[in-house]
Amino acid sequence: MHLDIPRRQYPQIKLLLQYVKWSLLGVFGPELVVYVAWRQLNSARTLRGIVRTALAELEPDEEEGEKSVADTRLEREGEWSDVHGFYAGMGGFVFDFEKGRPLELASCLPDLERLTLTARGVALLAKCGHLPEITRRQIEDKSKSDHLAKTLIILQATWFLIQIVGRLAQHLPVTLLEVNTIAHIFCLFLVYLLWWNKPALIAEPTHLVGDWVPPIAAYMYMSSQISIWERDRPGTARREWLDSELAALAFVKTVPEENNAADGDTTSSEVDPEQAGPLDHGEFRPRQQITSLAGSGPVNDSPLAKSFLKVVNPSHTDYQRWTLAAQAVRQYPAIAARFKRTTSANIGRITLEPETEELVMENSSTWPAEHLLRGTGGKIMGMILWSASIAFGGIQLTAWKIDFPTIAEAWLWRASALWIATSGFIWFTINGLGHYFTWVENLWTDVVKMKANKLMMAFLVTLASICGGAYVFSRGFLVVEAFISIRALPKGAYDTPDWSQLIPHL
Repeated sequence: MHLDIPRRQYPQIKLLLQYVKWSLLGVFGPELVVYVAWRQLNSARTLRGIVRTALAELEPDEEEGEKSVADTRLEREGEWSDVHGFYAGMGGFVFDFEKGRPLELASCLPDLERLTLTARGVALLAKCGHLPEITRRQIEDKSKSDHLAKTLIILQATWFLIQIVGRLAQHLPVTLLEVNTIAHIFCLFLVYLLWWNKPALIAEPTHLVGDWVPPIAAYMYMSSQISIWERDRPGTARREWLDSELAALAFVKTVPEENNAADGDTTSSEVDPEQAGPLDHGEFRPRQQITSLAGSGPVNDSPLAKSFLKVVNPSHTDYQRWTLAAQAVRQYPAIAARFKRTTSANIGRITLEPETEELVMENSSTWPAEHLLRGTGGKIMGMILWSASIAFGGIQLTAWKIDFPTIAEAWLWRASALWIATSGFIWFTINGLGHYFTWVENLWTDVVKMKANKLMMAFLVTLASICGGAYVFSRGFLVVEAFISIRALPKGAYDTPDWSQLIPHL
């Protein structure tokens, strides 16, 4: 298992339990591990493309010659690889405050010892010109796994498959345990292929330091859900129905009186550079204050944003954090581009609504969520996951005519394998419809955000509970039955293909 980098001073017993948990997931739900590996590879390659594009657009610094900057850019473009992308997505880059945080951050951020950048956060750093400098060799030196170890495991699994082919060729019986193992090997090959370049067992990330850290760290913190988690219950994955602190704010820029718009209609569009100008001044304000001043303002219907709007008098600490984040908005065009104009300037100001994104976390999460980049639509990724489920169930169905200890076990096995393949096909179809038909996508979004009507929610929750329970039972039964069926194996199961003894193997 290639788990993400654990949090600082993570107890070894808890780390061991993490590996046990993921190993059990690999036994009972191997296609889920395939999905995790695919999501992470997809994010790593998307980040690689973003970084190379950002480096290609790098402008020479006044103090450096154009040739030296161009040479450095080309060198780093070629250096940034899938290994870097995986490393960034697994929590490889952090703002570490263990040895004392910068003075600007000391008074405006909670008592956090570390902020872990997500793949989205590293992508933003690249656009801001602060891409972390680390070579592929340095990352691989941190890793405790190499291609040789992975190759040996794949060779052992391949030898097992060759033996199964030999048994079938000599008309020897194949046991349920062997069929179950074949299905797991299929998933193993996919996982190893997808995780081939992902580092493993890295204990310590790369610390990012510099004068540029405080404003960017403050902005990233406010943009992420960590800004609203209770400190004793830190979150590790973004939830669709929750927003960040930044979602309750707007960036307000004062404009000269002669540039004020004549009309007072509320608009919603991307920032027009000719009208809004560079964001070289401006500040964050709670949206409620803006609404009370202008009579209208940007609207956010999420429950969390509404709860923030109730804070009429933010604390001094809040204002310090907002001021520091506003500095990042004014200083970096890549951050300023993440705002859109939402109101006209009829009262001498332009109000810009921020785009929120999961840029930092307290610690990285191996399970894929919104902290990873998406190079492929979410529904396409769902179709990939359920394709693996269909294949897994299909392999189990090949044991339809195998001799079972009892008739009941035979039909339970067949029903379980059939349900896994069928449910995979159903969800594959739903994801496909959601990808091609907007109304299906909108319906699914309403369900996820719990905005669908109560009758539909009750029906879907009941249906999902029944089908999900049957799916979990089916997965568990296939694994358990594969082992307990050993009690009544046919005599031929103990025979070995003659030719396999002539081939050297481990």
